[in-house]
Amino acid sequence: MQQKGGPKLAMGGDDDVEVVDEGKPSKPNLEKYSLSPDANIRDVFWKLLLGCAEERKEEVKHFANHRHSLIKILLSVISSKEKPPFPISKKKMILCFLNLFQQEGWEDALKELLVLGGERASSAKIIASAVIEWNNPYLIKKLLRDRLASSSLLTILSYIKNASFIKHFKMELIIFARGDVGNNQYNAIRILSHLRDDFEVEETLIFLLSHWDERARLEAAKALKGKKSEKIKSIVEMRLNIEENKEVRKAFLQLVK
Repeated sequence: MQQKGGPKLAMGGDDDVEVVDEGKPSKPNLEKYSLSPDANIRDVFWKLLLGCAEERKEEVKHFANHRHSLIKILLSVISSKEKPPFPISKKKMILCFLNLFQQEGWEDALKELLVLGGERASSAKIIASAVIEWNNPYLIKKLLRDRLASSSLLTILSYIKNASFIKHFKMELIIFARGDVGNNQYNAIRILSHLRDDFEVEETLIFLLSHWDERARLEAAKALKGKKSEKIKSIVEMRLNIEENKEVRKAFLQLVK
């Protein structure tokens, strides 16, 4: 039964819902978020970026509960064609938040940013350029070993040609190239092409010339293009006797020219 002449009681057991006087609009209790009820998360986003652009360290611990919203805004902004309200490159935006999340120890946010960003080619390419400058191979290696994150990380790394950086992940990439299938394998092969002078990498690429998947054979042949060795020549000549795919045959023939 509803009481007359008193406050309405909010039902449902939500401790964050306050008892309010009848006729007055209710406001959610935002005390636990350490932000005022009138705070706009987009304003917070631009405030953090401005502080980064001006090389000013912002107090960010109060925004911990909003880090996932900040990531969504960041990915939306770098995918947009609109210019930001102040001059800052999209690469710098990514770098700012990578450093900010690392500074605060928010590894879950770093993972989310890299995973979601790697799902789109447009953002993956920008993130790749920031990741090299960020230079945190330890976390990249850790995420490559995470099955939920590895696909996006491989996409990001596929835009990187810096052999010194890629070398940090050589063994993980070899495992993907030899043991995975589909896009993960193809990306791993393309990334390894920048390390093809490494003995273990060369052996992996030569092994893949005989892989059951014709796309994997093609990617391996492209990765070895221009590299001369008797072992490559011997295997390719043998494979040409049975190879039926025209595109793969063409790539093989370029290896024995």
